[in-house]
Amino acid sequence: MIDKLKKHSFFNVFPEEALKSLVPHIKTEDYRKSSIIFEEGYSGKSMYIIDSGKVKISKKGRVLCYLGPGEMFGEMSLFGADKRSASAATMEYTTLYKIDDEDFRKFIFEHSEHGLKFMFNSIKEVSRRLRETSGHFITVFETGKIIAVENDVKRMSERIIETLLENLNGGFCGGMIVVYNKFTGYYDVAYERGGEDLTLENAELIIKRSSLDRVRVKAKNSQIFGVRVKGKNEVSGYLFMEKKSREGFSSNEEVIISAVGRQIGFGLLKAYIDQDETAQRRLYERKMRGV
Repeated sequence: MIDKLKKHSFFNVFPEEALKSLVPHIKTEDYRKSSIIFEEGYSGKSMYIIDSGKVKISKKGRVLCYLGPGEMFGEMSLFGADKRSASAATMEYTTLYKIDDEDFRKFIFEHSEHGLKFMFNSIKEVSRRLRETSGHFITVFETGKIIAVENDVKRMSERIIETLLENLNGGFCGGMIVVYNKFTGYYDVAYERGGEDLTLENAELIIKRSSLDRVRVKAKNSQIFGVRVKGKNEVSGYLFMEKKSREGFSSNEEVIISAVGRQIGFGLLKAYIDQDETAQRRLYERKMRGV
């Protein structure tokens, strides 16, 4: 237990003797996949460290981030938050270390010099997550505005890809939106931008080989992440983003791209409805003129 705590960036500020006094207050909890750890709005008096598994943090139904081994959550209760500001649930079988706030506060006060360093690191981590969350909402808000005002599919697709490339950091080099053509049975490119390996040919191969809503592909010179774009129930297209990085896509990046993919589905539906209404209006005007 002590060796695991020492590897954690929050706890390595404490000497080993101090950590020995904390260990008796740490409880190990195992959760099955899709288990709720705590819910937004409910009182909470404990913090958690992930030993193994994956945890989803969400607020009002929107995914904020995914956390993995070594990461901590629920620490806002240390700063006086009586109620949980977000919900936490497992994505797979997960083992957590749980520490009650009262026990941990006593531990910090008993080791005040190192406790101050811990609190400082905690504040930095909370600030980092807030910046990431803000970036998530800003991106989705901006793409939502685009979809609300654009009726032209190609123009809408261009603005969305350019917005994603501008807002997402960390080696993104290209993007593409393809739309299913129900008359030909093939996918047409609505917009594509640069990239290393992201071509229509490769996109079609990815679509054929995968039946999943989200797909990750390690290409020759880059990595590609794609999400299905759905209208009402049927697949109407795909959104692909390309990244020239060995590390691949982070969980937060996948959350943002997936959220934008869902928006595009509504945008395509809206655009097609507007196009049909425009065509019907023109046909009616032609009839009225006797043409």
